[in-house]
Amino acid sequence: IMTYFCPIQSTGLFVRSIHRLVRGISVFSTEKLQKYFYIQKTTRRGLFSLLNSGTENRRKAIIGVYANKNFYIFTLRASKLLTKIGKEYRGVDVYILNELILSRLLGLNSLEREKVVFSADIRDLISQADNDKSSLVFFVKPVKISDIICLAKIGKKMPSKTTYFYPKVPSGLTIYKFDKY
Repeated sequence: IMTYFCPIQSTGLFVRSIHRLVRGISVFSTEKLQKYFYIQKTTRRGLFSLLNSGTENRRKAIIGVYANKNFYIFTLRASKLLTKIGKEYRGVDVYILNELILSRLLGLNSLEREKVVFSADIRDLISQADNDKSSLVFFVKPVKISDIICLAKIGKKMPSKTTYFYPKVPSGLTIYKFDKY
C-alpha cells in the first residue's frame, strides 16, 4: 500500500468533498424524503455557499441534491432519526447520506453500489446528470479532519470515498526499504 505521512495539523491540509451521482433512479419524488428532511429549492450558488459556510452549519446534517436540473437543500428534520446510526457517525453527513438516503430510502444495497459514481468534480457530475435523466447528484460538506481523527482513535472507519486529502502528493514519491546483506 502506498502511504504518505504528514502532520495532520498542517495549515495547508484539508479534506475536499467527494460527491455522489446515483444512476438508475426512475422517479425522483421528495414526498418520501420530506418525512426526514426539510427540503428547500435553491440555486447552485446558494447550495454551495451553504455547504462551504462556517461553523453554524457544521452541526446540521445538510445534503445538497441536483435532480431534473434543479438544486435542493435537504436539512435533517430531527436528530432522533439518527438513533439507528452510531453516535460517532452522527456528525458525518456523508454517512447519513449513505445510510439514511441511499440505503434506507432509495434501497441501494451494497451490491448495487456500482450505480454510484464518486467525484470531487461538481461540473462533471452535473453534466452527467443532465445527460441521464435517471440520475441524481448528492453534494456533501467536506469532512472535518477532527472527525476523521476521532473515528480513527476509537477504531472506526470513515465511509468509503470521504477522505480526499488535499493537496495531493506529487507523483513518483516512494520509499524503498533496503534489506541488510
